[in-house]
Amino acid sequence: MKKKALFILIPVVLLFSCSKNNTQTTPEISLDEDTIKEREDFDTYCNEFFLSYLGNNAYHWNVFTVNPKSFGYERDENYKASYTTYLKSTDEDMKETYQMYQDEITLISKYNYEKLSSNQQITYDYIAGFLEKQAEYYNPENGFDDYLDLNYIDSNGGSVADFDSMIKGYHINTVYDVIDMNSYISSTTTAFNSYFEYAQDKIEKGYALSDKTIDGMTSFLDDITSQGEDYYLFTVVEDKISSSTLSQDDKNNYLPLLEESLKECYLPAVNDLSSSLKTLKGSLQESDEGYYSKYGDKAKQMYKYNLESLLGYDDINIEDYIKELDEGISSYMTSINQVILKLQLLSNKEYENFLKYVNGDLKLSNETDPSTILETLKSYASTIVPKLSSDPEIEFSYMDDAVAKITNTVAYYTKSPIDSSLKEYITLNGLYLNNDTDELITTIAHEGYPGHLYEYVYLKELGISNVATLMTNTGHGEGWACYVEEKLYDYLADKSSSKAYKLYCEYSKYNFLVSYLLYARVDAGINYEGWNTTKLASYLNENGFNGDVAEELYDQLIEMPTVYASYGYGSLKMHKYHLEAKNKLKSKYDEIEFNKIILSHGWAGFETLDKLVSDYLK
Repeated sequence: MKKKALFILIPVVLLFSCSKNNTQTTPEISLDEDTIKEREDFDTYCNEFFLSYLGNNAYHWNVFTVNPKSFGYERDENYKASYTTYLKSTDEDMKETYQMYQDEITLISKYNYEKLSSNQQITYDYIAGFLEKQAEYYNPENGFDDYLDLNYIDSNGGSVADFDSMIKGYHINTVYDVIDMNSYISSTTTAFNSYFEYAQDKIEKGYALSDKTIDGMTSFLDDITSQGEDYYLFTVVEDKISSSTLSQDDKNNYLPLLEESLKECYLPAVNDLSSSLKTLKGSLQESDEGYYSKYGDKAKQMYKYNLESLLGYDDINIEDYIKELDEGISSYMTSINQVILKLQLLSNKEYENFLKYVNGDLKLSNETDPSTILETLKSYASTIVPKLSSDPEIEFSYMDDAVAKITNTVAYYTKSPIDSSLKEYITLNGLYLNNDTDELITTIAHEGYPGHLYEYVYLKELGISNVATLMTNTGHGEGWACYVEEKLYDYLADKSSSKAYKLYCEYSKYNFLVSYLLYARVDAGINYEGWNTTKLASYLNENGFNGDVAEELYDQLIEMPTVYASYGYGSLKMHKYHLEAKNKLKSKYDEIEFNKIILSHGWAGFETLDKLVSDYLK
């Protein structure tokens, strides 16, 4: 998923089974009986673990598998799908959940790690790491407060916007899929009402929503209500039914049922939630706005935990993290200043062209068709990553305007079923991209080739465990996708003979890198160090950025602590990995071979990647 970032420079999962199927591979003859049995037992554990973890969740099975039964899933006849609902938790609930994770940790710890195959060890690390972070969160002694974060409600549409995305990504393959979709839509009456209860409970806990958050959320909800039956979900549902392989009788029977649920459940639930939330305005004084920045040590504890989960570190030193961000910003700014010095070497005509690129009068790419751009990017991908064996059809679609104008998401890639390589999906924010062809080509590189889509398909072809294929460390995922954007600028520059074009590619690359890194640094400043808008503006101005955007940046980042770390710190880590490899290996450096190492353990976090890179460069 690509997020918006202001260019403010002043200078010009889910878990699935650990094997690809449920059949056991023939053990190596050279293995002793104890090792063979240990590996067989671990395979059994993995299958049981993922089945119990997913349970009867229709959405997960629908999106990530074509044939759930091939993974051992048997649908409960009494199952009824329902959308995410807020349930008030008690201290006893926390204790029970903690004990559940502790029991699972005890179970997986019984396996002899050294006897497992390399793929099984990767799977073990994913599962154990997940369990340990969950146990840390639910451990009553750690005192995490679940009401600190913004769940369900935010300025970007919260869980209601997520519901729309869920329906958009839902597959209709069987009658059960239609029944479940209808259940999800019908359940919005209860689910959306529970979000108001959540907002009320936040007030009781001392974490009231700001008027800005409520206004952003209700603006989105009111936009849906104003469209009524013209809202795009009605068309989405109709298209899904009409294009499905259901019998015509089933189509005729179920489409009216789905439309009725949208009219009688979804639309009223949206309207009721908006009306209810508006009654909470004024619950938080403007002087108290700031969320994490106002919550003290509890927020710092939560920030650290979320950052570790996001980046894949067991224990991160926030001060060292901030120092690394500062050093990265300084390095990128030095590179930008060097680009500016190179402007003096351009002819008058080339200098004028460079300014035209800066002003948008000239473009690095003039192509507006996503499918055509994708073919260009496949050629680019061949210079940095292994070629894929499969060639899935890729469908591009655009967000509805109601979603596009409120979200800070530029585009997103939806993972395909793990047991299919036929089709992939990328959704674009047409309002944000708005025929900006430079933004379009970098966005499709980020989401498509050789970014998220490529990595996911590559991992399926690589044959590592389904856990490692599907369970994504966000820092790795966004860091990789940002890296391929960085390299795209180099690729485009190499293809051109224009000095102005080449220099603008270099400028754009470092501007892109420093912008995301700055977001990560400012996020830490606001949500960990407690900066206010005055401090933020001073920081921006003192470091060569535009302090006029301080209030807008502050309002955006207080609602999403640590989110931009995956982009800023993630891109920095990937940049440094490759720089270190080039410096160490010199003429022996091979971009494709090195990226095989980066991708070899799936969407592994940076603690794992640090070790992989270190071992490779020994």
